[in-house]
Amino acid sequence: MLHPRLYSPDNMKRVKHAQIGVAVLAALVCTYLIGTTLSSLREIWTAERQLRQGKTDAATLSREAANQRRQVAKQKDLGNGGVDAFAVLISSWAKQRKIHIESVIPEGAPTVTQVKQNGSDLGTWNASRVRVKGRGEFWKVMDLLNLLGKPLFPAKLASFRLEAEDRGNGGFVAFDLVMAVYEKKGDNS
Repeated sequence: MLHPRLYSPDNMKRVKHAQIGVAVLAALVCTYLIGTTLSSLREIWTAERQLRQGKTDAATLSREAANQRRQVAKQKDLGNGGVDAFAVLISSWAKQRKIHIESVIPEGAPTVTQVKQNGSDLGTWNASRVRVKGRGEFWKVMDLLNLLGKPLFPAKLASFRLEAEDRGNGGFVAFDLVMAVYEKKGDNS
């Protein structure tokens, strides 16, 4: 059926070389496919890990945003400022830290001030000078001073004085703060 010349030693060598070439080519293709598959799997695992981390971060940020929304809701009427709103707010903060506020006293008449922050004009506000006196544990008072520096309320710490209480109660201080408290002009004037 097949011609006997096809079975010649030269043809057999050619067929053998062709088979080896096909086997080597198949091995190279398989190695390439295995390598790309492993690389793709590693990328998928990395992406899944990043996705899980992103979901965790998103949940954390969502909780923080909810906490901030609750804080803003508690302070809803304090946004325009004013001495009365400031007195309520600082009393609340002090009570949370077990600090005793002895007095919140406005000093002088409010002055009209043009407020600008980071190049943005925030409009005209009435600035009132307020003196706050009280006492408490040193670190809690420092925590309150730190809180006054954050943008939660339109007020600015002008000066403060701390004095150690000499009653045998280590770590307690009396404080005297002078604040510039701002109230949106025209809202409660």
